[in-house]
Amino acid sequence: MNTITLDEIVREYMIGEGKESFHDYPRYLQMAARGLKEMNTDVSAVPMVSILEVEDGGRATLPQDLIRPIRIGFAGSDGRFIEIYSDNTLIVGTDGVYSCATDTDNLSGLDQTVPISSNIADLSGSFRNGEVIGRQYGNVGGSVFSYRMDWARGVAEFSSNISGQVVLEYLGDPQKVDGQYIVHPFLIEPILAWLAYSLIRFKKSVSPNEKNYAFQQYVNKKRHARIRFASESIGSIINASRKTFNGSAKF
Repeated sequence: MNTITLDEIVREYMIGEGKESFHDYPRYLQMAARGLKEMNTDVSAVPMVSILEVEDGGRATLPQDLIRPIRIGFAGSDGRFIEIYSDNTLIVGTDGVYSCATDTDNLSGLDQTVPISSNIADLSGSFRNGEVIGRQYGNVGGSVFSYRMDWARGVAEFSSNISGQVVLEYLGDPQKVDGQYIVHPFLIEPILAWLAYSLIRFKKSVSPNEKNYAFQQYVNKKRHARIRFASESIGSIINASRKTFNGSAKF
């Protein structure tokens, strides 16, 4: 794949504008980098992968380039990905220590000893207006893996049944190579349109119609890039449909 740096795009844009000097180059580059970050999240959506080490206390330090997590999990004994789900209702103390312990004081009014095999009379306290109110939940079943993000401290907090290493798939800041932002060919046109819009959107001398036209051009270019990223061959689509095909008898 032939990539191009953001520096090259900005310089070509300034030359196309007829700039006789690169005095405004830092401002142009900053605007272009902002647009690239947005498109890396909304359009290209190329996930990055990081192995996190769960330390004592159930914490793992997040990558510095993290924008948004896609999923977190680990490999099970069968080699399949076991996902850990976010639960922001879990308790974190003032010292930042994460706890998945249940507040038993809030459960004092519930009878936790009623077995699942009880008859309907025994379960009368578990229903209200014909609906199950959750009294039986939690009596059976396995452990639940959960986490929450502590953005202020830059860590992920995991439930006490998780240790060792976990896999984080996430969307991050645009990739840099040798200090240069690398741009996918599909994103060149959207970045040029973003620059054109960014340079006029706060100018009072530019009419609202011109600003709206520039914005629509940017939106259209970004939509086209998204379609190009999402395109697949006919063979890939057929193979994807075969994955869930079940040859069992139909009745």
